[in-house]
Amino acid sequence: MQQQKIRFKASTLSMAKQYLAWVIIALFGSYGLLVAWLRHDTFHSLGLDMAVFNQVFWNTIHGRFWEFSLELSKATPHSYLANHFSPLLFLLIPLYAIAPTVHTLLTLQSLALALGAVPIYLFAKTTLQNTTKSLIVLLVYFFSPFVQNINLFDFHEIAFFVPLFGFCLLAMFRKRWRWFWLFLILSLCVKEEVGLVGVALGLYLLTQKRYKIGFAVSLLSLTWFVVALKIIIPHFSGSEYNYTAYRYQDFGTSLNQILPNMILHPLHTLAVLTRPAKLYFVAILLFSTGLIGLLGGTFLICLIPSLLYLLLANYPGQYSYTTQYAAVLLPTLFFAMILGLQKSKAYRLNQWIYPAILVMAVTTTALFGALPFSRRFAASQWSMAARYQSFATMQAMIPENASLAAQDYVLSHLANRRLLEMYSDNTTADFIWLDAASSGDNIILYDHTKEIQLNRGYRLVYCPDTLCLMTKLSNHQ
Repeated sequence: MQQQKIRFKASTLSMAKQYLAWVIIALFGSYGLLVAWLRHDTFHSLGLDMAVFNQVFWNTIHGRFWEFSLELSKATPHSYLANHFSPLLFLLIPLYAIAPTVHTLLTLQSLALALGAVPIYLFAKTTLQNTTKSLIVLLVYFFSPFVQNINLFDFHEIAFFVPLFGFCLLAMFRKRWRWFWLFLILSLCVKEEVGLVGVALGLYLLTQKRYKIGFAVSLLSLTWFVVALKIIIPHFSGSEYNYTAYRYQDFGTSLNQILPNMILHPLHTLAVLTRPAKLYFVAILLFSTGLIGLLGGTFLICLIPSLLYLLLANYPGQYSYTTQYAAVLLPTLFFAMILGLQKSKAYRLNQWIYPAILVMAVTTTALFGALPFSRRFAASQWSMAARYQSFATMQAMIPENASLAAQDYVLSHLANRRLLEMYSDNTTADFIWLDAASSGDNIILYDHTKEIQLNRGYRLVYCPDTLCLMTKLSNHQ
């Protein structure tokens, strides 16, 4: 009888911990959704890339498939496939059509990042054989400043890579190969550079003596990467993949120059990789998971191409903890952490590792994250400036078929229209919408920009506070 009571209590406790895992996922997911919505609703979201994606989806459901115009180098409507190849987003079109607003995209992204915790938690349960330890791993995921900042930084397709590749890795370790292939293909569909992750995953499988599947994964992923960069994107853009031209200038201006120079000049490549800002990024990345991922063994191969892709760039956004780019690292990083925790069982200090990594995760999010106790958390991020009270009045003054050039931070609130462009001094749009916030509330610069357009023949329509609507249409009242 006593043994039955003990077993009952143990079973009840285990079930309670299971429910607790889903409560944690729901709470952090709800918080992420709330702050993402608030950030946008209080005019803190940006044209790049919140307005871009909303315009792409909005144009698509209005019969202009994957069209956008929010690009400084080309302010006329053209295909977003000229910039990136992300066919996974096509699956989101029916959901966006139900509620065609920015909030739909933000909701889907927050949901994806919350679901990203599921394969990590399930793998931790299987590997560590301890629900409490698995719950700590779950908390470390949500305390990651990278997860929080990806959720907060507008909308980006790469966020969907986190749950999809996480389930791909889970299926691989469980040898569920049909599910593995499904989630691998879905992961590749997120964005063109994901092919590099797939190549590395194939190499890892080769080290595990899974020769056929490893070779197939690497070949498929490499083919996907090359076809996207060399055929699909150039077909729509009419030129070479343009992100290599200015993001890897340390090595050349085209893929044909960049790759050979990286290999033939190893000291220069090492110097680029070890610049202070990049080492700082890697330190935050490793510290946020308690450094234990370094014990991940050969599985760490899967991190190498993505790290090189991020760290060899001269564009600071690619190695920043505040942007979306680190999403490509997160599933592999957390699976490596779990493998490291499994290996740590051989050490006497194993009992202290879990509290230690949790403390390190909380410390990292306090310094770099977006939770209420984080250093970077500020009430001003969720409050709306008084000038935006005139937004609806000003928006109603612009005809639907008129072209509009606008500045941040109003741009993402105006993206449900076809003829929209990012403001530049030489714009030819019918209307211009200026916002002093885009220049850091520098009134001198704001007035100077307004003066430039007055001299170019634009006239004032409505200018309350530090927002200003201007037009060159003589017949507009």
